[in-house]
Amino acid sequence: MISLSIIVPYFKSPLIEDLILEILDNTRDFHNTEIIIVDDSGIAWDGSFLEKICREVNKVKYIELSKNFGQHNAIIAGISFAKNDYVVTIDDDFQNPPNEIKRLAEYLIQNNLDLVYGSPINIRQTYVRKIMSKTIRSFLYYVLKVKNVNEISSFRIFKRKILDISSANVSEISIDSLLNWATDHIGYIKVDHNKRITGTSNYDFRKLFSFALNTIISYSVKPLKIATYFGILIFGIGAALLVFILGKYLLYGINVPGFTTTVSIIILFSGTQLIILGVIGEYLARMHLNIMNKPAFVVRRTIGFD
Repeated sequence: MISLSIIVPYFKSPLIEDLILEILDNTRDFHNTEIIIVDDSGIAWDGSFLEKICREVNKVKYIELSKNFGQHNAIIAGISFAKNDYVVTIDDDFQNPPNEIKRLAEYLIQNNLDLVYGSPINIRQTYVRKIMSKTIRSFLYYVLKVKNVNEISSFRIFKRKILDISSANVSEISIDSLLNWATDHIGYIKVDHNKRITGTSNYDFRKLFSFALNTIISYSVKPLKIATYFGILIFGIGAALLVFILGKYLLYGINVPGFTTTVSIIILFSGTQLIILGVIGEYLARMHLNIMNKPAFVVRRTIGFD
């Protein structure tokens, strides 16, 4: 049986105790297992249960980050400490059932894959959240060309060797973009998706949109191409208007009146230029942040590691 490093990005979930016990119970058959809790809450807390279980059960380990770096950065932090050959990522809200971990691992080994996603059978989300997720996933597919984007989830297992941690040392990280770039040997199996027992999702529309935008700009140059094509289109419209106005004047001696039209065209062109400059500015900002070589995460303390 394969050895697993199970990474749980933790953000103030009240279910973390039950989740750890459930994972321990469902991974007894594996040759070697470690559960790495990465605390990305960025706040001081009691944590007595986690400290106690980390000291009593050598399989459970704890990483506290110095502030909230984001879920994907927290996963990278966990991977950097992981010792086993296979990595499982699972959310802390119990919507990903731990009893499906064995199925993910078996499917990966039997089909000789590098990465397997646990795709929810019935996503237990509000209608508005489903629409938001579907729209953003479609946008990510168009820009990043990630295969089967609707099957991707935060519940996944992959070979640790396919993810180069050094390539993830940037401020904005997308685990799925890195994994899908590294391999085409990807599988998907349907798994249950539990109803949220308590609390609400930390990802509202603003955070989802911000994450999608950061991912697109960090891992694709397509927005620059779109801006270029958009600029060419607007230039073509402007050139056509100019030919139309000059043609009417030269052929018929008619001046085309319209202060409102002139102002509207100026605003249109100015707005287009600002949009394109904004896209270019976003890329320059990413370059600036990467040149600064800011770490993807900063560890405040650890428990349970040698």
